[in-house]
Amino acid sequence: MLEHADPTVIQERAPAPAAAPPKAAAGAALANAPEQRAPDDRLGRVLRDAVASRAPTTSEPLRAPVLQRFFLAPGNLAGQEQRAADYVWGQGSAIARAYLQGTPAKKDLHALVRRTFIEMLPANQRATAAMRRWSNRLAEDLSSGRTEHRPALMQSGADPNVRDLVLTAAVRALNVLEQDTAADARLETDLVMEVKVGTEFTFTNEEIRKADTGDEKNAVKFIYDLGGGKTWWWALDIDPGCLETQTAPASKVELDAVKHIIARHIFAKLPELGLEVDRSAQGGGGHISLDMATLFGTSAELLLTVLTQLQSNIADWNEHFDYVDAPNSPWLADQGFATDPGKGGGQRAFATLVAGLQQQLAAGEIATDEVAVRLNTFHTQLVNLWATQTKDKPAPKKGAGKGAAAKFASDKNAWDKEQERADNVIANPQHYQAVNVEHLAPTVKASKRRIELRAIGAQGSYEDLVADLRYLYARIEQARRQVNANVSARRRLFTGS
Repeated sequence: MLEHADPTVIQERAPAPAAAPPKAAAGAALANAPEQRAPDDRLGRVLRDAVASRAPTTSEPLRAPVLQRFFLAPGNLAGQEQRAADYVWGQGSAIARAYLQGTPAKKDLHALVRRTFIEMLPANQRATAAMRRWSNRLAEDLSSGRTEHRPALMQSGADPNVRDLVLTAAVRALNVLEQDTAADARLETDLVMEVKVGTEFTFTNEEIRKADTGDEKNAVKFIYDLGGGKTWWWALDIDPGCLETQTAPASKVELDAVKHIIARHIFAKLPELGLEVDRSAQGGGGHISLDMATLFGTSAELLLTVLTQLQSNIADWNEHFDYVDAPNSPWLADQGFATDPGKGGGQRAFATLVAGLQQQLAAGEIATDEVAVRLNTFHTQLVNLWATQTKDKPAPKKGAGKGAAAKFASDKNAWDKEQERADNVIANPQHYQAVNVEHLAPTVKASKRRIELRAIGAQGSYEDLVADLRYLYARIEQARRQVNANVSARRRLFTGS
């Protein structure tokens, strides 16, 4: 049935930052885009059925409204005690109930709050009479929904150190509960059904390889009307050395519903225009992006664990993808770091960073946005060894004899281009990574946040994409199991079960 579905195709030209037109060969390819066709709603029915089958878990509606509320930096309460108290008494009960996945009995809620609160206290303070008294009072308030003990803590002024300690521990406890609830919400989802991925397919030919496209952009976007108010799109653009397509972020089940479009209008159509898939490092690659919201939600622990999993076994990755591109997509193990510039310095520094962030998360001392900021800052300090070694290469010298001038001109041109490429890599270390996290920054629109996996060769068919996704899902699932074990261990600690 799907082989004969021909949705309407609408062409839209994106605004071009550069006024110059594309080179002739690339422009000709863009001009021969798929023609408009008559609408067909059969694909729409398939896609609507696929989307309708994504029933949310029963606990998700209870959790979503209370995730990622106010985060206060614990231990920095000067002048912020009132805000901390508003957070604890105003939202603490809802956060604890969401963590327990529903409407628990009062005794269960009381036990959770008291145990979590005590776990966040410094070890030498847990046995003091004041801390025992306040941990129980706070648990009573949050399990009953009342605030009767708040005035005594906030207005007595008898011991501001106790107030600081109580509020700091309470904020940390609620931060941890929110983080674990966020992790649970993502761990319950199905990767194939839920996680949205974005693809980049690349095509080239000899003319485009030689063309100097620079920063020119002349994107063409093809929008398919799937019926029922739903659309799907793919875009074609010029990149140095290749033409690049991008597809609308979609789950694997949604991509399956439009795979005939990918097969017929991308992998079959572009070769008709004289283009080919180049699987080498010079061919542009087949980057895959993983959506932050549907894969990680607001769980910084899951994000860090997936990133660690991706960076931890490069030999296995290379065995599957058979793709190495040191300038464009190096692994941390192949890079240096500002304070450790030798090979492997990037991997060692990353391990130290993640260990510290995980410790702060477990203590409720850091929020997801701050983790993203720290990750981005880390990547700006990486040292691409290919680029530094390239910059050390001496310029070619003019020789003597017949043909020497032509050879020098050719060698100098190649050297200049390589130097320019190295300068670009050195200036943008956060971008040229096997795992690019620059789109996680809090300044990026929430719906656009993602990680980009770049150490992937160009796919030659939809079946190649499916094989790559299957491999990625297996690696991600390993990380999810690890996080599930961590969350389950804390749940046993906090609930006493």
